Amino acid sequence: MPTETRQLIFSDEELIEALTSHNRMAADKLFIGRIVSCSVPPGETLTVRLTIRHETTKNDYDMTFGAEVIGAALIRYCLEVNIPLPRRARKQFGLVGGRPAISMCFDAHP
Repeated sequence: MPTETRQLIFSDEELIEALTSHNRMAADKLFIGRIVSCSVPPGETLTVRLTIRHETTKNDYDMTFGAEVIGAALIRYCLEVNIPLPRRARKQFGLVGGRPAISMCFDAHP
C-alpha cells in the first residue's frame, strides 16, 4: 500500500498568531509583551526569531525559538482553527520553501 504525506505550510501572520495564542495559554510564558516582528532564518532547521515589545517598559527585545516550541504552537493553532491533525500520523516540523511547516506521514500499515 502507498504511504500518504501531507504538509501544512504557514505564513508569518499565522506563525505569529500561533505563538501568541500558545504563549497566552502556556503555564510558563515564553515571552512578555507583543510580537512586533517575526523572521525565519534560512537553513535546514526550523527556528524563528521574534522581536517583542515588552508590555510595561515598551522596550523591544529579541528571542529565538526552535522546532519544539514552534511545533507545539502550530499544533495548538491548527486545533483552534479546526485544521484536522490525524493522531496516527507521524509529524515532523521543518521548513518548506523557507516557511514553517508540519509534515505528516500516514503509513498504510501501522
